Amino acid sequence: MDAIELILSDARGQYIPQHFSQAIMDDGALLPGWSVPMDDLMTVLEGPEAEWYWDAWDSILTRAAFTRDGNTWHLWQDGDLFLICDDLLSDEEYQEFFGESRS
Repeated sequence: MDAIELILSDARGQYIPQHFSQAIMDDGALLPGWSVPMDDLMTVLEGPEAEWYWDAWDSILTRAAFTRDGNTWHLWQDGDLFLICDDLLSDEEYQEFFGESRS
């Protein structure tokens, strides 16, 4: 995996959280490597009409992680949804993606 991976396009709109949750589940269990709060995941799977959908999505965005080969990626949403690994991200990539210097 690269330091930055596009997960879902913003063309999915309000369904990004639901589609993300569906993509990381298999028969009711998380796919290997994922760490996500299950109660929030279940709420988001209900879709945008669920009362706590956006609160659950915010929790997932701040707490979810994907680990592989000793590296950990976190979610970042700015329209599109990305997976980002800080350890693999060069200073130049960081500047280009976030528009600021790494502190």
